Amino acid sequence: MSHMLRSNLISRFLWCSIALMGADCLVGKAWAQNELFVSNQNAGSITVYGRTASGDTAPTRTLSTSGLGISGGMFVDTVNSELVELNKNTNTVYVFGETASGNTAATRTLVGASTGIMTPTSVVVDTVNNELLVANNGNNSVTVYARTASGNTAPTRTLSGASTGLSSLAGIAVDTVNNELFSANNNLSITVYGRTASGNTAPTRTLNVAASTGPSHALGGVFVDTVNNELFVSAFDSPLSANASILVYSRTASGNTAPIRTLIGASTGLGFPLGVIVDTVNNELLVANQGVPSITAYPRTASGNTAPTRTLIGPSTGLSEPAYLAVTTGAAPPPSASTTTLTSSVNPSASGQAVIFSASVSGSAGTPTGTVTFLDGATTIGSGTLNASGMATLTTSALAVGTHSITAQYAGSGTYAGSTSNLVNQTVNAVVLPSSTQLTVSPTTAAPGQAITFTASVSGSAGTPGGTVTFLDGATTIGTGTLDAVGVATLTTSALAVGTHPITAQYAGSGTYTSSTSSSVVVTIAVATVVPAAPAPAMSPAVQWALALCCLLAGAYAARRRRLSMSR
Repeated sequence: MSHMLRSNLISRFLWCSIALMGADCLVGKAWAQNELFVSNQNAGSITVYGRTASGDTAPTRTLSTSGLGISGGMFVDTVNSELVELNKNTNTVYVFGETASGNTAATRTLVGASTGIMTPTSVVVDTVNNELLVANNGNNSVTVYARTASGNTAPTRTLSGASTGLSSLAGIAVDTVNNELFSANNNLSITVYGRTASGNTAPTRTLNVAASTGPSHALGGVFVDTVNNELFVSAFDSPLSANASILVYSRTASGNTAPIRTLIGASTGLGFPLGVIVDTVNNELLVANQGVPSITAYPRTASGNTAPTRTLIGPSTGLSEPAYLAVTTGAAPPPSASTTTLTSSVNPSASGQAVIFSASVSGSAGTPTGTVTFLDGATTIGSGTLNASGMATLTTSALAVGTHSITAQYAGSGTYAGSTSNLVNQTVNAVVLPSSTQLTVSPTTAAPGQAITFTASVSGSAGTPGGTVTFLDGATTIGTGTLDAVGVATLTTSALAVGTHPITAQYAGSGTYTSSTSSSVVVTIAVATVVPAAPAPAMSPAVQWALALCCLLAGAYAARRRRLSMSR
């Protein structure tokens, strides 16, 4: 293999984001495909096999469209059923249908001076954020476009500049779970940025792969496994087949951190390894060995001098300097995490008032679908179906007075795992209506000790009020009464003192009615009045003389009678 060919090939990088339902190049909507895609570097072809193909197996189809030329990267976007291939020499992005074969024309191309593409070495489709990313070895940049960009379209953002640390890019990787962008550089470093980094942005961390491999190594490919939080790097030494290895680091490794494990040795069958991917569904590690040529498969955790579990190799395979590979799996991937957020339209609410509970479900792989169950503690109070915005609602006016622990449980789907919302403590207050109290007194005027009856009548708009009534003489309580079935309470007393008394009745209220106070009624307690006899009128002098004369004559007459009686 020529030095020029080697220099072209060592800057290869394969990306597959397992943030996208396990791995975007591993899974998608065509679960039954179970296919292995291989981009053959200088043959200008993509060969496709059954996922577990081994030995000298012929491809099931071959895409050999004119113009593919020297491959600069391949990506299988199963979410949108598209196959993306780079031509390194013509700085062109070709997009085909996922099942394209033969001399099928591209559905669209991205090419031209405005694109900023220069000697591309890797292509990524971020289906979560609907973006297309290209690693450019020729100008040490990462250019980003809308996923469906075509023609001479300029990038929406570009990462480039001395501070970025980008150097002879081998490729890029996007981790949409942790929102990070990885770049493999042929100064034997891996630099990591925020996913949306642009301009002359410095990396958030740098992994020095040379500390593990030695300065004469070159990087072949990198894979970010967010399911197991691991970073896979393929590397080799001069000559091309020497010290071929797969280095496995923690996903967050930086500095001179040593790998967790290394796959290396004659039994591994590695030879100028470039493309490396992890099939997290089937727990396998797959490597494209350009120098053999072959595709080797291992257990995901293989290390040391482990032999492959199967090898695709032989003239019938059509393999020719295989550089990139991708797998679509037949098994459903592990569902992505979902987040459910619950809100209440009104809190606190009144008894009988309609409350709308809204559950919003979100995730990293598009809008979730399915159903949401609303619970009050452990009791189901209703359910709803997610709409096109990922929202389900429940309207209820049946909550009793008190505090209710409301949650929303998303059941999950084939794409998303279920999730439970935040807790909403919904307070329902009783509806309190106004009441009216009327007071009558009989009698309103009485003598001390006389019985007086006070009658309070309480009314309201929602049935007969219940509860108690307090009767007051000014501010002094003189007694209480309980409302009967018609809302009447009475008090009879004979203890009021002499004087005037402003009497009121106060209704205490209830869960349905407010308290109320009657108008004042004045009661008078008075002692009975004794009227003295009228004095005799004074006698005039004439009457007095006549009375005296009468008395004299009466005395004379009485004396005469006594003499006559004695003379007999």
